[in-house]
Amino acid sequence: MNRIAKSLVLSLALATGSVFAQEAEDVSGEAVGYTPVLLSLASPVSFPYGNHMWDVRGAALGLFYIDMPSTYGVAFTPFGANLNRADMYGVDAAGLFTWCQGNAYGVRGTLGVNLGNAETAGVQLGSISWQRKFQGIDFELALAVGETMEGWQMAVLGTCNKEKTTGLNVAVGANLAKEVKGCQIAGIFNETDYLTGCQIGLFNFAKECPKGLQIGLINIIVDNKIKALPIVNGYFGE
Repeated sequence: MNRIAKSLVLSLALATGSVFAQEAEDVSGEAVGYTPVLLSLASPVSFPYGNHMWDVRGAALGLFYIDMPSTYGVAFTPFGANLNRADMYGVDAAGLFTWCQGNAYGVRGTLGVNLGNAETAGVQLGSISWQRKFQGIDFELALAVGETMEGWQMAVLGTCNKEKTTGLNVAVGANLAKEVKGCQIAGIFNETDYLTGCQIGLFNFAKECPKGLQIGLINIIVDNKIKALPIVNGYFGE
């Protein structure tokens, strides 16, 4: 009897879902269509059934976990996580983490971790972030980590960008980046290989500074004639 009941529920979910799930472009290689509304307990338990097969063009509401190809609209999972296998356009909010394997454009928020495997642009709020390429405003309670950043990036413990930072980095702890075009402000330590702009912190370090300024207790520019100075150090030409 239980098997019959389960089969009926599954058949009803598939049949009802197919009524309003429309054909769409297969963005991720997995989507078979799109749905204006997706309700999920924990993937794949959802309406329509198999939420990993449907792009969401409207609202996705989950309790613990939503796994989707792409979101165009709003995705909200208060006690769990959202995964977009392709792109996200709109608002992505979850209790534990948001993860976008494609491009993410809009607002992302979580109490936990924001993850982005491609390009992320917009506003981001959380505790920890890792982004391959970020443009916009990123505020994290603990750490903000990535490869490149353009805009404003703020984290309590620190920020770290493997390649280039363009804009403003602010941290109570430390800011680290290979190249800085803009400003690093930290309560303790700022570090970069190549500085064009300014560093403000207790300790500041730059290997090269073709045009810039350091303000802090100890300021080091390796390629300067005077490599270390207290209070202020800088280089503005020959």
